Amino acid sequence: MRIVFIETTEKTRPGLTRLSKSLAEDGHEVCVLLPEKARENLDRVERIDYRFYSATTVPGVRYTLVSRSFYRTYRDALTDADVVHIFSYFYPPCTLAAVIADRNDTNCIVTIDSLPGINWSYGNRIVDCIGSIYTHTLGRLTFNAADRVTLLGDYLRSDVSRFTSTQKVETIPNGIDTSTYVPAERSRRSDADVELLYVGRLDTVKGIPLLLESMRVLDGERDADIRLTIVGDGTKRAEYEEYCSTLGIRDIVTFEGHVDDTVEYYNSHDVLVLPSVSEGQPNVVMEAQACGVPVVSTDVGSVNEMIAVGRVIDSREPRDLAAAITSVVESDDGSRAEAAQSHIESRYSIEKVCEEYLDLYERVA
Repeated sequence: MRIVFIETTEKTRPGLTRLSKSLAEDGHEVCVLLPEKARENLDRVERIDYRFYSATTVPGVRYTLVSRSFYRTYRDALTDADVVHIFSYFYPPCTLAAVIADRNDTNCIVTIDSLPGINWSYGNRIVDCIGSIYTHTLGRLTFNAADRVTLLGDYLRSDVSRFTSTQKVETIPNGIDTSTYVPAERSRRSDADVELLYVGRLDTVKGIPLLLESMRVLDGERDADIRLTIVGDGTKRAEYEEYCSTLGIRDIVTFEGHVDDTVEYYNSHDVLVLPSVSEGQPNVVMEAQACGVPVVSTDVGSVNEMIAVGRVIDSREPRDLAAAITSVVESDDGSRAEAAQSHIESRYSIEKVCEEYLDLYERVA
């Protein structure tokens, strides 16, 4: 089977990367279209045909615009394709790709993790308004041109039903390599009694101030020594470091910066905390649990479906997040690592996800 994937961001999505690699290793003919800027950090797989197109990015954000280079590259790749698989709808090239596939009678699948302006917020009213307009117009056109719309979680079903027929909607999550993310003997990174972990971008939508404020609560209320390690980088790092000093918690919060291999961090911490304002299907929730680490998260995206061991809170109050963290730390009965790992292996392994997509490809082809 020949599958053409469309990627429109400069940083290739992990879900697309894992799925295309798994399909290629299974012997399928895989072609991935990417913006030229994605070439720099691409982890290539020998069996995949990568094709790059020139693209203009909207200033200040990672969104690419339609270009002649994209159109030519896509039309060439479309030849003899059995399925076109577009990751996301929220980019003009995604709409063009879906419409061309429809007119070319090529089977097309669009995968979405959120609906910007509808159930996902950038934390900026103007940008959220633009997102809502886009979803109601070009988003609706993209969904209707596709043969199937796949959701990363059932949390999207109700909202998506406003824009396209529910008969073409299916839920298939992203998957992870469960042979990479595995539990290991805990190696403490400090002398602290409890070590918390955050992994992700340091941007407004990730809600880091809530986590830092909850650390101040924990530092003042708990007798045990508690530390937080923040893995990741972003536009707000300097601001958040300064905020730690303002809160008086600079000595118990460590900023590690960007890290390529996060497995050792999961395996040296007690709890992963995700304080996001908005999410789709956060990879870190799967990765942490695959390593046997419980997760405490705000109620965003698909986390309620994903978290088997930990807590989800419907609150943005620091004391509520601190209480949830304390509850998870104090409730370890020794069995949760195995339960967390089993949950991820049974639902979110890349092998299972690949099987589900192959079944879908064959049904639409």
